[in-house]
Amino acid sequence: MDDEIKTLLKKNLELTKENNIILRKMRRSAIIGNIMRMIWWAMLIGVPVVLYYYYFQPLLGNLYSAYQGIEETGKELTTLPTFSLPEWLKNLFGGK
Repeated sequence: MDDEIKTLLKKNLELTKENNIILRKMRRSAIIGNIMRMIWWAMLIGVPVVLYYYYFQPLLGNLYSAYQGIEETGKELTTLPTFSLPEWLKNLFGGK
């Protein structure tokens, strides 16, 4: 009976070591997968933010300043003095 128990204990020890190796690989794989998932989400969110701040914001700033210039010019045009015809020209056409 002792020899049988020893062989069973040896098999149990071998299986335990094998399971430990497999579990460590699974844990390592899960950790690497989580890190890669975080990197993926960081890129998915980070790339548009970086593009906005370094590429689109200067372009939009230039467009906005050009729009403000056009808007100011339009306001100045509405405040221009009205053009009136000379009196002799008005009388020529019979206007008042």
